[in-house]
Amino acid sequence: MKNNSIESTKLPNILIKRLDNFFKNQNEEIKLDIFSEKRNQFFKLKNIDSSTDNLVLELKSFYSAIDYFYNLHENANSKNKSMLTKDLKKYNEFTIKSSKKQNRSALKEEFLVDKSSIVNDLLLSRRSYREISNFFSKYHNKSISHTYIRRVITKYPEIFDLKEAMNNAIN
Repeated sequence: MKNNSIESTKLPNILIKRLDNFFKNQNEEIKLDIFSEKRNQFFKLKNIDSSTDNLVLELKSFYSAIDYFYNLHENANSKNKSMLTKDLKKYNEFTIKSSKKQNRSALKEEFLVDKSSIVNDLLLSRRSYREISNFFSKYHNKSISHTYIRRVITKYPEIFDLKEAMNNAIN
């Protein structure tokens, strides 16, 4: 009979929140490395306790993998930098991949593309770029300048109905 108890693998809530935030802020390459490490952790845990349910082991191995990368990050930022050579190699790969984070403007561009239906509705209702900027500031807590909104709209004419909005503005 398998042990379904999550209590045997329970982590403190503060640690879980810290690890979740760390994972959330990583780019896709780091997340793939974390999932690769999760697989290694899973088989280590499975060898230790084969009676535990696989779902519980999956969760435990996931947080163990995130914790491994989190500790790499913390050890490198500490004053005492004593790391094993395999950890140094892993950390070097981690720093290279983590430096490829999306910049803020790319995130705003992605946000605008995701909200293209809202932008199109605002354009069709003859709203200015300033009014669109104020809308996102008021209803979505996103500070995006009106000039940046104009740049993104002209960059993706196939997504945003700029021509249709211009025809409606003329008529």
